[in-house]
Amino acid sequence: TLGLTSGQGEGMFSKGTGFYYSVAQTFENNVHGTLMILLIAIMAGLFFGSDYAAHTLKNYPIINGRRWVRILAQMTVMAVFVMAVFILTWVISFLSNLMWAKSLKLGISWKSIKFFVKWYITAMAFVSTLFFLVTLTKSRAAGITFGILISIGVLNIPLTIFDYLIQAKYKLDEFSLYYLFPARILEKVGTDSSGKVVILTTICAIIYLILSFGGSVLLSSKRDLDT
Repeated sequence: TLGLTSGQGEGMFSKGTGFYYSVAQTFENNVHGTLMILLIAIMAGLFFGSDYAAHTLKNYPIINGRRWVRILAQMTVMAVFVMAVFILTWVISFLSNLMWAKSLKLGISWKSIKFFVKWYITAMAFVSTLFFLVTLTKSRAAGITFGILISIGVLNIPLTIFDYLIQAKYKLDEFSLYYLFPARILEKVGTDSSGKVVILTTICAIIYLILSFGGSVLLSSKRDLDT
């Protein structure tokens, strides 16, 4: 684990009473929050739905019928946005530890790196799913509404009930339907999750990413530019 210590083991302003988290742990706590998922959901809904709201799809040049280029370009823009938020959150986590942690430890390990990669892939799967929904409904409002509802945990109660029933019936203590939804994976799966869970959720996120992107391309290819 990579780490460094500031001064006498005290935060810059904590006078020895700060928290013990490393920067990596603080970052993980921050990206697991509802606010992070909500920010991504709202920005994705606004960005992907802007063409339908302004009726500007017909203004995009189409070369040899390759409408997937537009979709890939928009996904690339959102990928950059998510990475920018990712980096900003890390910087904020570093500064908060610098000021208030008992000692400044980066806490970067192979496990934390795997978490960062998994989180980014899952975030893009969530973004791609919202893109598909906006493309399907041709509505910016639908994308934003769905993203907000999922982000604030509307599915939590029914998922918890189904989890309990399945675990009780089939004796599957580690099973959870949370692992099948990108937004819930972003919230629930962390560095303390088992290797099996990390692999399962990463595969699930990749499947969401591929299917939703492919679905968006398919829907777009079958529509007129002004619809």
